[in-house]
Amino acid sequence: MSETADKTVRLSKVAREFNLGVHTVVEFLAGKGHQVDPNPNTKIAGDLYELLEAEFGTDKAEDYLAGFPEHPHRGFETVTYMLDGRMRHRDNHGNEGLL
Repeated sequence: MSETADKTVRLSKVAREFNLGVHTVVEFLAGKGHQVDPNPNTKIAGDLYELLEAEFGTDKAEDYLAGFPEHPHRGFETVTYMLDGRMRHRDNHGNEGLL
């Protein structure tokens, strides 16, 4: 087991380290059955850090040749700003809605 297993790490630090949004980290962990408070100051246990590291922790370009790990916007939050009208949004998980 790695040295991070016994440590806690602040959520905001983890997000920066893996170049992810805090929301992406929280959603990923929730998908693995771990509920985490979305407050950036929340500390996560080392075992959760290791889950994130296994999924997102690589600097090797060849790991991404076939595409990024499954989530639609790796490393940034998407914002849509509309002044007028409507737009239908659909993500890669089949969620959709009229904005």
